Amino acid sequence: MSRLAIALVLVSTVGLALPRPARPSQSAPLRRTDPADARAADLAYAAMRRRFAFADGSYAASDSRSSSAHLWPLSQALSASLAVGSLPGRAAAAARADARRTVGVLPRYRSAEGYESIPLAERVGRGNLYYDDNNWVALDLIAVYRLSGKRTILRRAEGVFRFLASGWDTAARDPCPGGVFWARPPLQQIRTTVSTANAALVALRLYETTRRRSYLAWAERMYGWVRQCLAAPDGLYFDHLDSRGKVSKHEWTYNQGAMIAAGVLLARATGQRTYLEQAEASAEAALARYGASGFRGEPPIFVAIFFGDLSLLESVMPLRAYRTELRSYLRRRIPLRPDGHFGSSLIFQAAAVQLYSDAARVP
Repeated sequence: MSRLAIALVLVSTVGLALPRPARPSQSAPLRRTDPADARAADLAYAAMRRRFAFADGSYAASDSRSSSAHLWPLSQALSASLAVGSLPGRAAAAARADARRTVGVLPRYRSAEGYESIPLAERVGRGNLYYDDNNWVALDLIAVYRLSGKRTILRRAEGVFRFLASGWDTAARDPCPGGVFWARPPLQQIRTTVSTANAALVALRLYETTRRRSYLAWAERMYGWVRQCLAAPDGLYFDHLDSRGKVSKHEWTYNQGAMIAAGVLLARATGQRTYLEQAEASAEAALARYGASGFRGEPPIFVAIFFGDLSLLESVMPLRAYRTELRSYLRRRIPLRPDGHFGSSLIFQAAAVQLYSDAARVP
């Protein structure tokens, strides 16, 4: 029996391959970690706190500490806290506390519609709302809810999803109608894999948490749109579609990760093995493609998100190339420094924390 067949049986019949979400205030401990990578994650995280964090849970954009982080790097710093918080060790409890503090500063970015790209107190005129940024925030909020059990945090995540769903293209005359826009008008009106696939992930996490069928329906709709409108011949996914129907054919790593993770969660939610087959095919194509180039041209945070998403598939069916490529990338691109410091920008430091945290996890 093939490893795919085994994984499909486990996901679709008895549901053992993927751990169900822990009840609020519970976390599922890892069975094993790699000590060297866990130590590297802790060092990188300590440097992130030391150089970029403020006592209230907010972050600076750079280690000059001269300006507040935009929402995008802030969300990735929050994800880094959650990643370290999921590892055993002395840093985990502090990292989870940091995550809760950072959630406490998110209202500074919150407008009537969604989370804006900069704190409201610092904007001039109307703020900018990016659907992809709001995806990251929603995923973080759901993860923090699972740690804390606070219903107010879950309600905030559900509110973000309502904003994401409002970004769905409803114009029947548009080329390949549907998809979630990248940003609220009047910003560039493109429909992207990153905004749509990650909105599907948010919907799936909310479905796991609430069991509301409407979230599953949205997830299937969003995933299906990306498959229909932005699938590439090589088994990966293109970046976006503009208002004239022109496709941007760049294949960013984090787009592949989002679709792979969504496929795994859809397989678990529906019992349909096709989703898992699609996830495995995309994962193997992506690891071969990016591994051959050494992930050249890919921002480290995109690579971190990619490997984080693939870890979900690896928990179902070990991918031979996953850990080989992850450790090769770390060795070539982000070798550990004695002080755990990886540069002057928060987004780069957060990427290092996430990558070493993923490397530390042993399935």
